[in-house]
Amino acid sequence: MPQIGEIKHGRDIGKGTQANKYTWQPCEVCGKERWVPFVVNTSGKHYPLCRNCWFKKVKFRKGESHPNWKGGRHFTAGGYIRVRIYPGNFFYPMATIKGFVLEHRLVMAKHLGRCLLSWEVVHHKGTKYPQGSIENKSDNRIENLELLPYLKFHLVDVCTRSHIRKLEKENERLRLKIQQYAEKQN
Repeated sequence: MPQIGEIKHGRDIGKGTQANKYTWQPCEVCGKERWVPFVVNTSGKHYPLCRNCWFKKVKFRKGESHPNWKGGRHFTAGGYIRVRIYPGNFFYPMATIKGFVLEHRLVMAKHLGRCLLSWEVVHHKGTKYPQGSIENKSDNRIENLELLPYLKFHLVDVCTRSHIRKLEKENERLRLKIQQYAEKQN
C-alpha cells in the first residue's frame, strides 16, 4: 500500500505508458485514498476530492448553489442579455427550452404583470446609448423599453431611425462643404 504523498510515474502504477507523475492522496471529504496527477502548485490545479465526492458536491449542483454561478445572466452575440428562469416562475412560459429568456422581454413582462405573447416585440428606444450599440441592448431600464404589437412596427421604427441618421450625416457633410466653399470665396 502506498504512503500518502508518495510520487510515482503513471507507467509504474498502471496508468498506461504515461510518463506523467502521480501522487497518493486522500479525498478531503470521505478520506478515500487514490492516485491523483502530481501538479506543481504554480499551476493552481488541485485535486482535493475523489470522483464520487466531486460529483456529489459540485457536478450536480445547479443555479446559485453551483460554484461557477455568475448570476444567471449571459450575453448573446448581439449584445442582448439572457436570464435563466426555472419552472414554477410565473414568467417561465416565455422561456426557451433551456430555460432562458431575454432580459428586456422579462423586464417588460414584469412591468405589465403578464407574460408577453410571442409576436410582441420589446424595442430599445436608445435614450441613454446610441441606437444599435451593444450598450443600448443591455440597457434594460423600463424607460428605455417600448412594447410594439408586431414586428412590422419595429422594422418601420428601426428603418426610419436609420434613414434619419443617414440624412443627418449627409446634412453635416454638406454643411461642412458649404462652409469650406464660403471660406475659399473670402
